Amino acid sequence: MKNLKTLLAALSLLFIAQIARGMELPANATISADEQKFNELLAQAEFEEDGCGDVAPIFAKMKELLSHNKNMLTDEAAFDSAARRIIYCHHREQEYTEWLDFLVFILENADQGKNGSMLARLLHFAVHKQMIGAAKILIEHGANINCIEDERTPLMCAVSYANLAMVKMVLNTNAPGATQIVALPPEIIGKLYLGLLPSGLLNSFFQTYSNRLDLTILDNQGRTALAIAQQQLNNIETLFPSVGSHSWENEIKNADKEIIRLLENGMKELKK
Repeated sequence: MKNLKTLLAALSLLFIAQIARGMELPANATISADEQKFNELLAQAEFEEDGCGDVAPIFAKMKELLSHNKNMLTDEAAFDSAARRIIYCHHREQEYTEWLDFLVFILENADQGKNGSMLARLLHFAVHKQMIGAAKILIEHGANINCIEDERTPLMCAVSYANLAMVKMVLNTNAPGATQIVALPPEIIGKLYLGLLPSGLLNSFFQTYSNRLDLTILDNQGRTALAIAQQQLNNIETLFPSVGSHSWENEIKNADKEIIRLLENGMKELKK
């Protein structure tokens, strides 16, 4: 019976590794032996994580591979696939910190870890999956905190999920060079949207503002993050006017109320 279980585990691991080899890569892409080994180790880590196994030795092997081959994960699709799998597997915020440690490692050691558009996409992915630890690391490593995907910023996404912990993290985490919440000057916003800023001034603008949280950004319905939270609270109070103190509806209400309080304080800071 023990041998059968071992065989089934080995076959499952092989199957996962086969999927991992081609995951997110173009059909005509070729990968090096090191990259193939990396994908197999990542699949093994996923397998061990599902079974609550020890992933630390596996990550040590992957770090060694990346340290010896700086050309690994230079392809956008390969890096994006690996990073998303790492973020997704970190689904227990207080456990499996090896996943977050390894996320930091690839951000700091792979070329794509400095790719602004890549970091922005991964930040939205982490917020959508409600992975607070991963989202915090991405912001700290330069992901644009105001990046827009599907007409929303990461903060707006966190608000729409009534994820109070995520909202607090976004409000309190400073990216490199970001020291405060700002409102962008109207004349800058107008020129930015019209493409009238000279390239030198544009670079200066992004260095100054891009990683400072802007609470005045509007979604495709003309709402700020605060307005989204207020509308969300109003909707749930209309739908569920009377709910028990321990119900999920009441939990969302309380979360929305606290989010509104935090965002209103943020907006007050802008007016000082």
